[in-house]
Amino acid sequence: MDRDQGVLLDLILALDDIHAFLLDTDYESFAKDRLRQSAVLHQLTIMGEGTRRLSESFRKNNDHIPWAKIIGLRNVIVHEYHRVDWSELWAILEGDLPELQELLKAISPPCDEPSP
Repeated sequence: MDRDQGVLLDLILALDDIHAFLLDTDYESFAKDRLRQSAVLHQLTIMGEGTRRLSESFRKNNDHIPWAKIIGLRNVIVHEYHRVDWSELWAILEGDLPELQELLKAISPPCDEPSP
């Protein structure tokens, strides 16, 4: 597996983890649960770091995916963590991440290995 495909798998696994962390959770519960917030922020940070590691040609060849937004969210989480707006983040988690997961899976090669 080449580097880009490995990173892509990391992004998909991070999205799977976020989905699992939010299963049966509504905004009110999420807004009060610092442990769940921390877990989600960590996975979003992994996604931003991974996206930065993708080759420029891979990102250009898949420019329908909002790479800059993924990296930008990571930068806010890491450098401006005090500015995280939980309601805005929830809107991203509920509205944007399911579509992003489908986009990433569509460009990912089939994986015969079971998920950890």
